Amino acid sequence: MNPSWSLDSLEFKAQTSFISSNAFFRYNKNDTNRQVIEQARFYNNTRTENILSTLQLPYQKAELISYLEWRKTGLSNKSSNWMAKAANIFWTNTKGVISKKTTDAVRAYVFEKYQCDYAKGKVLNFAKRFLKYLTKTTFDTRYVAFELFLEKPKRLKERKLITNKIVTKEDIENVPTVIRQAEHNNEIDHNQSLQFTALVLFGAYTGQRSYSTIKQLIVGQFKAALYNEKPVLHIQSHQDEIRMAHYCPLHPQVVEAILPLVNDRTDNELMFMHLVCQITIAILRPVSQGLFRQLNSPVLFEWLSHAHSNLRV
Repeated sequence: MNPSWSLDSLEFKAQTSFISSNAFFRYNKNDTNRQVIEQARFYNNTRTENILSTLQLPYQKAELISYLEWRKTGLSNKSSNWMAKAANIFWTNTKGVISKKTTDAVRAYVFEKYQCDYAKGKVLNFAKRFLKYLTKTTFDTRYVAFELFLEKPKRLKERKLITNKIVTKEDIENVPTVIRQAEHNNEIDHNQSLQFTALVLFGAYTGQRSYSTIKQLIVGQFKAALYNEKPVLHIQSHQDEIRMAHYCPLHPQVVEAILPLVNDRTDNELMFMHLVCQITIAILRPVSQGLFRQLNSPVLFEWLSHAHSNLRV
């Protein structure tokens, strides 16, 4: 009996199958090449439309004004003026079109007009935040990509060397010495001497700002601090330049100088306004300017007398 299959027929089927497979792979290969070409063409077209160097995105002046008014809400006049100035610079150089050319023009104008890094940052940060605002309001993330052209260049910070303007420990120790000498010479009385000494020590040990903080402190705050086991002064938000309440530990030397000043005084009385007004102008400004080495009794108390005679309550 002849078998239902033979070696010749099997070989024929194998050859037929091999030819079909080659045809299939050739077809798939051509199809894949066609897809790659189409994808590349689509990518190139899209890239040509969205590349930053040629891309131009519009915006309306009304959008800039709306953003400006929103940013100015609750700000001081000084900050509001900066916002308005930044908006005017941005519009003058862009005229309703966001592109590499216009953002480069904004940056170039800012660097030419302002020397101060603070001023440059004000304008450029306003511009970058406006781009983020447009991104969110238009649902178009391409606006924020132009931040790249509004960055400030990074630069090495200048290393500052110690100069004769630096206030040293010896400088600070010199002021109480001058105050005691003035009391000894009857140029000031004992109460004034206590006031001046406490003020200088408090400023030197705590580093609090003279105008925004020290001159606003009241006696009650120091009484509350001195009653604690570890004296810590609570400075309220309205007494701080950046409106941040904080705690200020008191050094034992400061405590020793403050104690005589809280007796027989009301809690709401300004701590450093007893007998003289605005003593911080006379004492702490020289401290910050590093003039201790030049201080002598006549010079120091010429300042104190001026403050005392013109600002007495």
